[in-house]
Amino acid sequence: MPGIPLSIVMPDTEFVLLDRSGTRCQLMRRVSRILDLSNVEVIEGDIADWESPVDGIVSRASLAPEQAITMFPGLLTPGGTAVIGGSWASPPMVTGFDLLEVPGTVLDQPVWLLMMRPQ
Repeated sequence: MPGIPLSIVMPDTEFVLLDRSGTRCQLMRRVSRILDLSNVEVIEGDIADWESPVDGIVSRASLAPEQAITMFPGLLTPGGTAVIGGSWASPPMVTGFDLLEVPGTVLDQPVWLLMMRPQ
C-alpha cells in the first residue's frame, strides 16, 4: 500500500487509493482515519474501469508491466508519471519504461522501479 506513506510525506497532494480488495480498502480507510490523512480518498475498484486522467499512478503488484504499458498512457494527464515497482531480485528487462534503481543504502537492498512518462 504505497499510497499511505506517500500521502504522509506529501501532505499537500491529494491521493486516490484504488484497490480491488474490500479488505485492503477497509484497512486503508482505517489507517487514513487513525493518522488523520485528510488528503486520502479510498475507492474500491479496478484500474481497468478508471476513466479520469490523473497526474500520477503508483502500481504495486496489480498489473504486469505488459498490461500497464498499454493502459497507463491513456490514464495519465500530459506530463504525468507512472511508477511500477519493484523488483528485488534483479533489474527487470521490460521495454517502454525507464528503469530507476533505488540503491541498497536507501533500503536494505537494491530495488528497481519502472517509470513511465508518456509524451
